[in-house]
Amino acid sequence: MRCVVFVLIRAKLLPPATDMPAVDFNTPNGEIRPIYGVNFGPKITNQAKHDMNEDYRKLGASSMRTHDVPLSEPGSRLVDTIFVFPLEHADPSDPANYYFDQTDYYFKNTMAQGPEVYYRLGISIDHAKERFTAVKVKDFHHYAEICAGIVRHYNKGWANGHHWNIKYWEIWNEPEAKNMWAGTWEE
Repeated sequence: MRCVVFVLIRAKLLPPATDMPAVDFNTPNGEIRPIYGVNFGPKITNQAKHDMNEDYRKLGASSMRTHDVPLSEPGSRLVDTIFVFPLEHADPSDPANYYFDQTDYYFKNTMAQGPEVYYRLGISIDHAKERFTAVKVKDFHHYAEICAGIVRHYNKGWANGHHWNIKYWEIWNEPEAKNMWAGTWEE
């Protein structure tokens, strides 16, 4: 019965076959850009014992999103805004208040394997009963200045940074999830 209903719905929604575009798979017409990506780069916290770069390169991913990277790299200070800028009250215009070293290495190592970086600014998921990282930003303007410093570091060379032209920036992740954001929808 489900198959019959699907066929009837499909027949109603699709245009007549004469309106469908024709595709000739025997005639080359350019290359399809890869659009698949991954959520992590090759692990660096155990790289001296097990270098995953070659296996990672073979995946052929076109992009690497940075969400939850610190959870896959125990003991690291990577990517998340609270690790790159650990003192929330500090001056975001002072490069001394940022810790870029480990994230710089992580990105350089990852990009050497092929994918471009898709940087998620914010924090990784917080599974604790009490929220320690998925907390409301106290000062949105101050937080925006911190994020701007991170963007400048990776795209404009600020604070002994790079000119990597990272194109994709995500601000926070899943604000509807309480283990990601403790603020309101309006915030």
